[in-house]
Amino acid sequence: MLVFAFFCRHESICLKQPFVLLAYIIYQLEGRERVFFPALIMRILSRRACLLAAVCTLSPFRAQQRAPFTRSSFVVSAAAAAGAPGGAASVSSAPIPLHVEQIPLPNSPQTFVNASTASAIDVTLMRNPGFSIDQLMELAGLSVASAAHDFAQTVSSPGTGDGDGDGDGIDSSKQSAQKRVLIFCGPGNNGGDGLVAARHLTHMGYAVKVVYPKQGKGPLFGNLVQQCRDLGITVVTDSREVNSLCAAGGISAQDCDLIIDALFGFSFSGKAREPYLSLINAMRDSPVPTLSVDVPSGWDVDAGDIDASGFYPDALISLTVPKLCAQGFRGQHYVGGRFITPELARTYALQAPQYGPGPSQIAKYVSADTTRAACASAASSSDAVSVVYVTASSDSEAKHITKNLLSQRLAACVNLLPVTSMYEWEGKMEESSEILMMIKTKSSLVPALTAAVQQLHSYGVPEVISVPVEQGSRQYLDWVRASCKKENA
Repeated sequence: MLVFAFFCRHESICLKQPFVLLAYIIYQLEGRERVFFPALIMRILSRRACLLAAVCTLSPFRAQQRAPFTRSSFVVSAAAAAGAPGGAASVSSAPIPLHVEQIPLPNSPQTFVNASTASAIDVTLMRNPGFSIDQLMELAGLSVASAAHDFAQTVSSPGTGDGDGDGDGIDSSKQSAQKRVLIFCGPGNNGGDGLVAARHLTHMGYAVKVVYPKQGKGPLFGNLVQQCRDLGITVVTDSREVNSLCAAGGISAQDCDLIIDALFGFSFSGKAREPYLSLINAMRDSPVPTLSVDVPSGWDVDAGDIDASGFYPDALISLTVPKLCAQGFRGQHYVGGRFITPELARTYALQAPQYGPGPSQIAKYVSADTTRAACASAASSSDAVSVVYVTASSDSEAKHITKNLLSQRLAACVNLLPVTSMYEWEGKMEESSEILMMIKTKSSLVPALTAAVQQLHSYGVPEVISVPVEQGSRQYLDWVRASCKKENA
């Protein structure tokens, strides 16, 4: 009776908010427990299952049945968005660029490891800090997918060149098209990395096909295959289909836009046997760009292509650290797998790659010439940062110059260091105590800063030397730029 009375008195609330009625029913049936009625309503609200049950069971006005969610239903065209209530935003299918830190090409012997050291590092990772094999494989596969995504944006479709005539090597008319990736997976952990990469690349919007002639042992590999198939990825295991890929004509640009070689890793030794040998030869003969995972398949991990297979991939992603066979690699060289701890680096005398701030799982090695060219380009940019060295005769003079530079916003920060300077001046050997000023500023402000120093300095020929900043903390460099004045201000 009380329930009916409540319904009659608050009909509009009950019809629009059926969970309120449910709450009141529970309130009555549970013996009117000593709680405020609104508190009981909030308890119902906090349990989404109860709320859903109330809406589905009690509401006399059922909501319209929703269409099943599909991938295509997530993409809103610009025309539909324009006419949609509230102006729904459109979703672009164009590939999203990925920030990849560029680091100098490794030139130290400690950067490269042989097969036995690579195996020992894996054992150490699984013992301390205690990664499981599936954790390592997941992170490695994500790195492979990230490298493939970056590499795919830098290459044009084979045989077509750059069709837009802008000289950038990329056909912009194909940028929004779904790119096709063919992944060759071997029976070991390298193949597992490829299966994980297939899943991530599918989520990134690529059309992925996997060739997996022999499945690895254990439930882990079976699970990875099932995860791929659940996403609609074709996993080719039939030997006849595998052989057809290696038949006359091989793999062409009509078949895919990128090949990922995940056949063999650092644990492989000896010569490749069928069907893997035919797959390696198919990659070698294909005009489609190829990215190898950790080690180009068929290569000796320490000595490289000692069997003269002639297979040289266009790109390589080294996992954890590069292997010895990667010395002198001339294609695009990535490194991924952010596993190295300080203790691991000390134990194996490793030079850990610097991935920079942010979530990126990969970095890209660049040659010294490329690094210098990038620095020269950066030095001419308004966003470039330089460090200017100036010596002053005394602490008071250095502070006087510093305060003027900071007040004019010609510098963001100045470090003052006592130094002993030795030099020849007017035919005499001089030695004097000076203050070295390390001035952080924008490169575009160096001429104005130099003029200010010359005006404020007591020396007739003061030392003013500018050095461009090649790398550093992005947050700090952004602060330097923000702290200095604009060029025309």
